[in-house]
Amino acid sequence: MLRTPIADFTLRLCEWIAPSDPSLLAFLSDKQPDVMVASPTNLRFSEETDFLKAARRLRIPTAIQVLTWDNLSTKGLVQILPDRLFVWNDRQYRDVREIHRVPQRDLSTVGSPFFDKWFDKVDGTSSREADCRRLGLDPEKKILLYLGSSKNIAKDESWFIEEVVEALAANSDSRVQDFQILIRPHPANAKRYQRLSEASLCVFPEGRALPETRQRLADAALGINTSGMTDAVLADLPTFSVRLSRYVETQTSAEHFRHLERFDVLYLCQDQPALIEARKDLVDGRDPKASSRCEFRHQFARPRGLERPAGDVVAQEVIDLADTPRIGRSFWT
Repeated sequence: MLRTPIADFTLRLCEWIAPSDPSLLAFLSDKQPDVMVASPTNLRFSEETDFLKAARRLRIPTAIQVLTWDNLSTKGLVQILPDRLFVWNDRQYRDVREIHRVPQRDLSTVGSPFFDKWFDKVDGTSSREADCRRLGLDPEKKILLYLGSSKNIAKDESWFIEEVVEALAANSDSRVQDFQILIRPHPANAKRYQRLSEASLCVFPEGRALPETRQRLADAALGINTSGMTDAVLADLPTFSVRLSRYVETQTSAEHFRHLERFDVLYLCQDQPALIEARKDLVDGRDPKASSRCEFRHQFARPRGLERPAGDVVAQEVIDLADTPRIGRSFWT
């Protein structure tokens, strides 16, 4: 019943009629901002919605910045329509039109400021040599970054990591043996990696800490199914996955994995031997997915141009919005 057009109209009308919070009206009246940007606005306890509502009453221009890649498709609805909603790409554009019914005139496809970090040409925090020394890795050897999955995808994938380590060590080809493995656990599924750390495998960060931008340290990435693979592709890392029977269902049902498949950016191997052979090609300088990664990076994160940070695009859009005369809207517009 709640998904019917009548129910949708009724709920939106109730939200429109309900008065704004007097304290927020007083706060915004005192600050007198030229424009207000809110994000994400559609989570379970998103207080930003009340700010949007108060700003609308005061005719302050408003904008919403989409926070995550799945924010529009797996979270709540946008309750208060802003003057401008910034989406990352064409996929989010379709989601916001079909699911949230935001008018086309109020949408701007700007790219993802969240992923701008992967496009920086220089990471000024530290050198590869310094990072390797700190982690006990050899900077002269190639590094394979293993990206851990969440519990609902792969509750315990440590066995697979151990098999990969053994396969690399047992292979007689020096091109394969030269790979070291850096394991990046999923922060919500970190306990499973404790025994790997005790076995002298490099696990970073340990515990539930959020990982730093370690993709810069690696030469390639490997994972079963995690959104970290999207980060790896955007960082222009050759990214591998394996079709393991116990995880096929989670791979085929996960939207972010299907999205990577559609762009053909993954080296998707059918088994361990195929994975090892793909490694050899990479060491030899063969990277046939490079052009697909470039296209994905453009379409997914920087539709206004690979060389133009999405954050700069959003900043200009906000400035333009602040300079645009604000007219009051009725419920119908």
